[in-house]
This record gives sequence, structure tokens and C-alpha cells, in this order.
Amino acid sequence: MPTFREDLHLGHEVPLIDTDDIKNGAVTGDKIADEAIDSRHIKPKAIKNRHIDDKAVDTRTLGDGAVTTPKIEDGAVTPEKLSERVKTELIDPLLKPLRDKDADLQNQINSLVEGGIALSNTFGDNPNIGISQKALTEAVNAIWNKIQDITGESLYGISLTVNPTYFIDEEGGVLHISANSRDMNSIFEKLSFHWNYEEEPFLSYEDIAGIDDVTVEIPDEKVINNKVIITCKAQILGQPYMEQKTVTRYSSFFLGSGATYEDMMINGTFNPAYSKPIARHMRAAYDVNVAEDDHIIIAMGESLRPGFIRADINGIEIPFTERTVTVNDTVYAVLTSVDTYSEGTINVDING
Repeated sequence: MPTFREDLHLGHEVPLIDTDDIKNGAVTGDKIADEAIDSRHIKPKAIKNRHIDDKAVDTRTLGDGAVTTPKIEDGAVTPEKLSERVKTELIDPLLKPLRDKDADLQNQINSLVEGGIALSNTFGDNPNIGISQKALTEAVNAIWNKIQDITGESLYGISLTVNPTYFIDEEGGVLHISANSRDMNSIFEKLSFHWNYEEEPFLSYEDIAGIDDVTVEIPDEKVINNKVIITCKAQILGQPYMEQKTVTRYSSFFLGSGATYEDMMINGTFNPAYSKPIARHMRAAYDVNVAEDDHIIIAMGESLRPGFIRADINGIEIPFTERTVTVNDTVYAVLTSVDTYSEGTINVDING
């Protein structure tokens, strides 16, 4: 069936089919060519919301400034719709003062319930609200830290003294401990002393200016690998501090040389530099530095004397004279070689 006729008078084809000739619903999508419908064929306001697919409109489709406040429904923009950048750079900074204020208000309520006084964690000019210990501590510490930055001095912390720094096992370990704050004016809110790294203290104090020359005896079981660490923990203005000192145990077996045994002593006791480790049955060989015409001298706690048999040089036994001396209330057996020796290093074999 022809749809057009040639009109000789008009000089062009004339459609033979008009609207009345088309059955309702006869024109389907299959009859419409791709891109046949453009904006000219669409009636104004003909496209409804239902004609737009979900997520069909994206940022490319929207013109700059096209979405204005009246176009946004109340509650339409939720946190889930915002990017992380918007949340962290825009929203969070705006909400932080409100969150801080809310947290401080809760702190005031809690302190009012518990102590009967409203305490704030921030400074201000309200005459009816106090400042919390936390806020004061942080403020004072900030001031001190700034002073320390300017002066380069460490104004806070522990000044710990432990004497002596070594002991002889025959004599036992008795320590004298002193501790003060470095500025000598601060109060220790807490002060405790621990063997090595143990949690349980052997001395503890609260709200004290410091301690001076407290005597403590070292238990044998706290000496590990001939050393014991004294750990001091303290709290000043709410801040924790820690200081440590190491005390060394030396054997009470000394081997050296000199004119007399006093040449092997320092500060009224045997010099730890001459202390020698004791092997099983005391059997071992040691090098001894000898000055010209020096005697070889052995000093040992009286509890070790029964274990000593002999000392020799190159298989030749050294003859000794023997005496006992008391040093710091400890009895020592002192053996001095009868002979003297030339300068040099001599290998002395004990119980060989």
C-alpha cells in the first residue's frame, strides 16, 4: 500500500496516511529508527521521574550549578552519599568543637555526680566551674616542656644514686639508695623500687619528696649473671619516669701481685680488678702482670680456703706465707709468695 502520492501541482510527494489512519498502539519501538527522536519531538515536561532509570543521571549529565538548594529534598543527602574527603576535610572539622564540648559537658556531669563539683577539661572564665586535674597537669607539663626546650636542660625526672656499684660475694650486697626529683623541688606522687624488671616493688612510697640513704640488702636469687638491676619508677605531675642502676657482683677470689696485699686494695677493700671467676674445684689458669721484684698474692674469703690446694708456675709449686686479714667485717685468707719475680706476665695455675 503506497503511503505517498506524487502531486504534479505541488511538485513533491504528499503523504496519503494521516493520524486518523494509524491505529492506537500501532507504532512500537521496533518501528522507530535509532536516534529518530530528538529534543524537537519531545513535548516540554513530557519526561517524568518514572522515565529515568536508577543511577542514569551522573555528574556528566548535570550542568555546573544545576542542582540548587530548592532541588534537594529534606534529608535526601545522608552521610552515606558523601565522599570520605568531604567527611574528613569539611564535616569532621565542623563537628569536632561540638563533640569536644559534648565530651566536656559529660565530664562536668560525671564530676558533679561523683564529687559534687563540676569540673571542666578546658580553661575558661566561668566562675562556677572548676578545672580538672587532667587539664591542669597537661597545662603545667606543657609549660615545663617549653622551658626544657628553651634551656636544653632536663628539669623533670629522677636523680637516682645507688652505692656501691659492686659488691664482693663473700661480703654480701648491701646497698644505699637515694632518689630525688631532678629539680629537687617536685613531689613524687608515686615512687617505687624493683629488682631487675619485676613488677612487684621491694620499696614503695606515695606523695614523698624523695628518699636519702635507705639501706637494702640484695637477695642472692635476684643476682643474675653476677648482676642485679635496680629499677626506680616514679610519677611526677601525672607523668611516669624510670631510672636504672646496675650493681655487679665479683668473686671473693683475688689474684695479683705487689709488695704486700694492700697493693691489691682500693678504698679500703680488695680491688675488683683483681677478682677472678671461680671454676669448679677452683681449677683454672690466669695471667698475672708482675712488676719488678713483686710477690704473687692470692686473697680469698675464708669459706673458699678449704678448696684451695696449690698454685704453680710451669708445673713448679709456688711456696706461700699465709695470714688472715679482716676487711669490712669479712675474714680473708691472704697468701703471699715467698719469692719475688721479674717484670712481665706470668701464667699461674691454680689447683692444676
